[in-house]
Amino acid sequence: MAKYLRYLAIDFIRGNDFNDTRGDIELYAAVRDTDVPYLGWMYESYATPLLTNGIAKVNVFFTAASPNPEPVVFPSCPEDKPGEGIADVFEFFDAAHYRGLTVAERRLYYLDRIHTALLRCAGRFGWETRQLEEARARIVRDDFRFAFWWKKPLSSPDRRTRVQAFLDVTDCTRVYLVFFDAKMQERRRVLLCTLHVGSGAGEKKLHQIKWLDARTVRVTQSNGRDYWLCTTDGDPEFHYPRGESGDPHGEYDLGRIYLTGALTPLDRERGLMLIAASAAKGYAHAIRFLETAQAE
Repeated sequence: MAKYLRYLAIDFIRGNDFNDTRGDIELYAAVRDTDVPYLGWMYESYATPLLTNGIAKVNVFFTAASPNPEPVVFPSCPEDKPGEGIADVFEFFDAAHYRGLTVAERRLYYLDRIHTALLRCAGRFGWETRQLEEARARIVRDDFRFAFWWKKPLSSPDRRTRVQAFLDVTDCTRVYLVFFDAKMQERRRVLLCTLHVGSGAGEKKLHQIKWLDARTVRVTQSNGRDYWLCTTDGDPEFHYPRGESGDPHGEYDLGRIYLTGALTPLDRERGLMLIAASAAKGYAHAIRFLETAQAE
């Protein structure tokens, strides 16, 4: 049994039937250009873990239909008892009203729909609401700015420098390495990578930060294989061993990484060179990619 609520998911659906959760494209279109696409993640980050004694996740379904039924719980595994598992809650979202609001008003309306849905769950299942109220208040107080440190600062072998990852979330998630002196005065900040916006983006991509010597840090991805190297006075270098080994599949993947500029600085020339090398070894995806690129 899950003791705490830890996850929050948001979707836009057509009606208010728990047996029919097909997406509502028009409703989603009303908010897809929001300047706070991370709001659900932000609320989750501040409101959880929340003691629920059995519910680990809440699915909030925004809908244009009303009235909305009471929240319900569905088992997430065979061991779940009645009242344990994942909670589904419908919340009315007035798209026409939303479109007529200012940017600031839209943010608040979006937040309050999430907050109201969670309060309805709390009332239905007997949760304490203090953390939910504090989460909403903090988001408003911070003016919807979402940025946070990942794990604790790590000292270099000579104890003269510390490093820590910092995530700044807007339309994407920018992950920075921040270097400090021994007194925790910031000395330097470098962009490590750019990720999508989504719950746990840092945890899903970052695994470990480790000093290799007094000047060099290794940041390993969650797959335990790919990594960045960064010195205290240099820029991050991304390493993808499968691509660097000459494997055609790996070369293609690494080429696509350079073309997107997410895990590495954007480098179209290097990306195309790697994909061409992959194609020369007969890798079908690389061949099709180059054919499509040339046709365009």
